[in-house]
Amino acid sequence: MKNRLTDDHDIFAAALPDMRAHFETAAQSTSDYAFLHRAIAEDLRAAETHVANNGVEASANHINNARASMLAIADQPEFYGVIAVDLDVAAKITNEYAKKQKLGM
Repeated sequence: MKNRLTDDHDIFAAALPDMRAHFETAAQSTSDYAFLHRAIAEDLRAAETHVANNGVEASANHINNARASMLAIADQPEFYGVIAVDLDVAAKITNEYAKKQKLGM
């Protein structure tokens, strides 16, 4: 997962709203592990708010914390199987933003 979830702050920051929305939706539709989805959504929301208020460069710690929380959950075998699909979606979202940035969109 670490290799698939970008560590580029600009790309990760651009993807924050979409990733947060995904985890918020997952938290509503998942009963047993909704707390994981909510925790990730809250971390992403905090980073998103900080970026909106302070810019990407000044938000490096918030971006790193949001990414680290996702990776920490991915490293836990008892949780990864339950949330793997959602983490894969997050990685795909960041990869789409990376492609857009590369194309100058």
